[in-house]
Amino acid sequence: MICLWVNKREWMHPGPILSVGLENARSLASIGIETHLCCGAGERSDTAGDLRAFYGAEPHELLTVHRVGSLGGGVVRGSTPVYLRACAVARELARRDRVAVLTRDPGFLPFLAWLCRDRRIRGFYEAHNLLADLSWRTERVGWAERRDGWLERAFLPRISGLVAITRKQRELYDGIFARLPSCALPLGTRPMAVGAWEIERRRALRTLIYVGHLHGFKGVSRLLGLAQKLSVKFGIRLMFLGGAPQQLVRFRERALGLEASGAVSFRPFVSPRELAGVLDSGASVGAALLEDTYYNRYLTCPAKVLDYMSHGLPVLATDLPSTRDLLGDAGIYAPRRGKFASALVGLLSSPEAYASAASAIMRRAVDLSWENRARRLAAFMGDRFGDVPGGT
Repeated sequence: MICLWVNKREWMHPGPILSVGLENARSLASIGIETHLCCGAGERSDTAGDLRAFYGAEPHELLTVHRVGSLGGGVVRGSTPVYLRACAVARELARRDRVAVLTRDPGFLPFLAWLCRDRRIRGFYEAHNLLADLSWRTERVGWAERRDGWLERAFLPRISGLVAITRKQRELYDGIFARLPSCALPLGTRPMAVGAWEIERRRALRTLIYVGHLHGFKGVSRLLGLAQKLSVKFGIRLMFLGGAPQQLVRFRERALGLEASGAVSFRPFVSPRELAGVLDSGASVGAALLEDTYYNRYLTCPAKVLDYMSHGLPVLATDLPSTRDLLGDAGIYAPRRGKFASALVGLLSSPEAYASAASAIMRRAVDLSWENRARRLAAFMGDRFGDVPGGT
């Protein structure tokens, strides 16, 4: 079996969307499966060099990245060139072996359904939302989401399987598409071992980090509301890493005094390699204080939590089904504001408690590694081929 991941984002796109697709592809290659990734070309550069310098990953002999330019050449404009090239790659690979094509892009679903007409090809959709039934939404639903919902309803019944990222999400999709094979696999970690001296050095930094977009429903406003108290009374500083330029401007305006005093710092999105360096050397605890919304409870697998876990950082999180699915008993749950502050202070004030929390996180990260996910995903996809002949 050969795998092909399709992602419309451009190569070296900031934020987690393309890097998650790359991790999916790399993990399948790491367990011995020939894997291809189709994405937008981005600016002209050396792909192998980018893997090392931007993504902090070594090239793999079983992984091929197809960076797709526009139909007229140059930087890709729109998703269609990526989708057309992916279809061509899939059909070409199918001459050699069975091919599993995967995407998280609703826009690729019509192409995926078309590819599935070839008995040598199976198509899989990794869901990162619930669009086929938007009745759960309390706010206004935009045109793009309505379009994507129509695409899911029209084309999911015509593909081979669905990969959910939470257990509840799988249940919800199963209720809509009862005959569509599905599995639930959270996104993965790249676990690293951290020694006792390093654990204590991190605790002494007294720095809480938040990684991701600066959306209020992800707990950013809640953190800012506590920044003054945490800094003045307990010597704990907050670091925000991520956010679009306009978000950074808005939140910096809200926290001018806090940033000037050093209580709070803001940085835009950085490369995965640079993020790894910050998490290794500049943070004590990761924050995942998601607001209690339907999406946050049931439909998200927060990449920030997996980043923290990969680097052995204790995680303070809202107690929701989505965060508990990832953290299990290794998380530190603080559903209310007062409990959050006291939990953070207690953790950073006790070397024993901090070391115990870090050790628990490292054990949990091993269970959720990308390689373990790839093995389960490969088994699920392989089962969908039935008696179609081909290699493994």
